[in-house]
Amino acid sequence: MQQVRGSVVHCSRFGCVVRLDDGRFAMLPASERGIDRVRRAVVSGRHPQFPFVVAQEEGRRVRLALAADAREAVKSSGGVAADTSAPVLAPEAQRFSASLEQKIIDFWRQASEWDRSAGRVDEEEPPLRRADRLRPFDERAPRQYRDIKKRPRRRR
Repeated sequence: MQQVRGSVVHCSRFGCVVRLDDGRFAMLPASERGIDRVRRAVVSGRHPQFPFVVAQEEGRRVRLALAADAREAVKSSGGVAADTSAPVLAPEAQRFSASLEQKIIDFWRQASEWDRSAGRVDEEEPPLRRADRLRPFDERAPRQYRDIKKRPRRRR
């Protein structure tokens, strides 16, 4: 069994797509033990690197198994191997895993550099005057029409 490292690119219900360090793409089937651990790491928004073991290789198709699960099989058969099953985050993922407070500080710093008026409070503008056609008749009609008494209706 050949041991390789790879970054998990995508997970679906059929398994996970892994890009190996040598540039090849490989598949970690959904039926494999330890798939839940890989999915949890991918759901967190990172592309973690795991140690894998090539289980089957047919031409360009490479099927993987987690190296930790392969070690457990070796341990149960009597061999001893060190456990390095914890994912190693890619350099860009380590940068994004900073604390929430640091992310907020960076955001506000970036926003203040981008928008110089971010901290300024503008004075209130006066409310807009309503259009004449929207005001009641008593307010918009000239005084001469408002003061005239209504004429009674004519009888027929």
